[in-house]
Amino acid sequence: VYLSKRFAESAASQTSTFSTAAEALIAQNGAFNPVYETLFAAGVLVISIVMLRGGFYRVVAWLGIAAAAAVVVAMALFPLIGLAYLFWWVVMTAWLLAAAWMLYRWGR
Repeated sequence: VYLSKRFAESAASQTSTFSTAAEALIAQNGAFNPVYETLFAAGVLVISIVMLRGGFYRVVAWLGIAAAAAVVVAMALFPLIGLAYLFWWVVMTAWLLAAAWMLYRWGR
């Protein structure tokens, strides 16, 4: 919004500066960054290991471990499969829903 307002108020000679800044922000926000997915997978792995020792169904815990492994495989294969690497979100979503259901049941 700030860049848009400045672009609208700028003189014709300055418009390219603001459009370049906006393009840089768009590129940065849309960039692939495997660090985020890997850290997310590490967190899910730790939680799932704790779930194995807790009162959760073992299936839910193993689903979380499988989801973390799917992230590692997806990150390794990203150069070969491109955006199809997002298959890991199917497994991760299944784990998130299963864990949420278990927590919901415990809360009742």
